[in-house]
Amino acid sequence: MTTLPRLTPAETAVSILPSGPSHTFPKKSSRTTHIYNNPSKSSVSLSWDESMPKPQSAPSTSGSRYMKLDPLHPPKAKRSIFLETTDVHYQNELRTYLLKREQYHRFHRGWMRPFYGDKIEQEDYKRGIRSNLKDQMSEKEGNHKQWMVDKVQESLTAKDYDNKCRTDDKDAYKKTKTHLMKFRDENKKLMEEKEKVDKSTRLQQYEHEREILRYDPINWSKSLR
Repeated sequence: MTTLPRLTPAETAVSILPSGPSHTFPKKSSRTTHIYNNPSKSSVSLSWDESMPKPQSAPSTSGSRYMKLDPLHPPKAKRSIFLETTDVHYQNELRTYLLKREQYHRFHRGWMRPFYGDKIEQEDYKRGIRSNLKDQMSEKEGNHKQWMVDKVQESLTAKDYDNKCRTDDKDAYKKTKTHLMKFRDENKKLMEEKEKVDKSTRLQQYEHEREILRYDPINWSKSLR
């Protein structure tokens, strides 16, 4: 039995993502899209290569190399009711894939050096780990010392406040005691003066009654026995 060759349409997308912005992007199933294989320029379709925003001369992050396009306001295109946004969405999707790949490689390059790098890289990694551990230990020790100093200062502050409260309570007790003693002495003087006045008034009244009885006795005829 003869095996027929597999026919692949010319518009089938490439399954492998490009390794960087300098390589060719996969094809997009669109009649107006053509792949531009010049590695000196950005590898996007010819129809949107001029409309893609150009990065700065020295980009600092990966986000500046792959700028996001607005599908509703594509660059260098007039908006109409028949405007299709497939190309803009295609560019944004490629941008997402490229950023994900860069993040993946950035993450894996960090832990690949100590296991698959040369001796110098492994020693640098170990040195960095030791330095980080020393910094953490020094920071922990410094925090503990500062915590102890703060606790001692807190104890001294509490002790001073306690002594101040006891002194204030003692002074308040003395003032209250002095005030009450003064109040007691004044009341005692008032009571003594009142008692003297009452006694003098009572003696005068007795003397007056005796005088009355002497000059006008109740039984002046002495008939009552």
